Amino acid sequence: MATPLNLQVFTSGPQALSATSSLVSGARDAVLIDAQFTLSEAHRLAALIYETGKRLTTIYITHGHPDHYFGLTVFKQAFPGAQAVTAPEVLEVINETAAAKVAQWKPSTGTISRPSRSSRRR
Repeated sequence: MATPLNLQVFTSGPQALSATSSLVSGARDAVLIDAQFTLSEAHRLAALIYETGKRLTTIYITHGHPDHYFGLTVFKQAFPGAQAVTAPEVLEVINETAAAKVAQWKPSTGTISRPSRSSRRR
C-alpha cells in the first residue's frame, strides 16, 4: 500500500516579511515548495526538515519574487543532494533580479579617506 503524502505549511515569523513554504513528504523523501525570504527563517525551516529524518530531494521555486527564493542557499548547503527547480521564465526573472542587485551593490572605484580636520564640523 502506498504511503499517503503529508503537507506541512511554514509561515515566517512576525519579525520577517511574511513568506510561506510548503513541505510535501512521503515515507522517506520530501519536496520543499519555496525557500523563505530571510536566512534566519530558512535556517529554522531547514532544521525542522532535518529533524523529520526525511531526505529533501527537490526545492521548487514557484515564482521570481525574492521571498520565494532568497533562502535557497541555506537549503542547498543543508541538503546538498536536493535539486532546485523552477520554470524557465521564473529563472529568467531571478537572474535579472540578481544581476540588478549586483550592479546596485558594486563597490565604488574611488577611494575612501578620512575627512581632514579643517573639513570636520565642530
